[in-house]
Amino acid sequence: MPWEPPIERWCPDIKHYWQARHIKTIEFAVGACGIPLAWTKFPIAEGEHEIIAFMNDVWPNLNNRPHYIVIDKACRVMASLGVIGQLLPPHGWLATTQLKVETWHYTSHGIDDLCVEYCNPGDKIDPNLVDADNDAGYRRLHNYVAAEHHNAWTQPYEATFTKMRPLNHALFMNILLTLRANNLMRKSVPLPI
Repeated sequence: MPWEPPIERWCPDIKHYWQARHIKTIEFAVGACGIPLAWTKFPIAEGEHEIIAFMNDVWPNLNNRPHYIVIDKACRVMASLGVIGQLLPPHGWLATTQLKVETWHYTSHGIDDLCVEYCNPGDKIDPNLVDADNDAGYRRLHNYVAAEHHNAWTQPYEATFTKMRPLNHALFMNILLTLRANNLMRKSVPLPI
């Protein structure tokens, strides 16, 4: 585009030069109410160690961590947390937070003992987190549904994001998430006292 700086040819053997930096995955932390809490970019993949780094960046203080986090790869994240010594109490994630997988992921991947004991969305430890049992007996976690709604809301901007430079990308993402948060808060109904 005319506003972009000229391409620097650093290797004569390469025929294609991409100006925009492409991001493989954008990870969001979304509250059960749908409000975006934080986000980050993963340039290559959404691996367990990248997810752990994101969780530690968003919630560095043990006392401010959420009671529940729903992650598609919660079992693998927990196993990785165990390997690096960040899983068990008194200072690990299990001291404050339960990591869960959504029902669809729970029923569609290989379940091990760690997953059954800690990641099971149907364990009914906190009935406020899940919808009532449906005909199939499955329970959907509220904050997972909120995250899926949030992902669907950002989908129309995907093509625009892939053509942006990193600084423009971050600015545009922050503006969009601020608008989304403000819109959700404006539509929310205050709880009765």
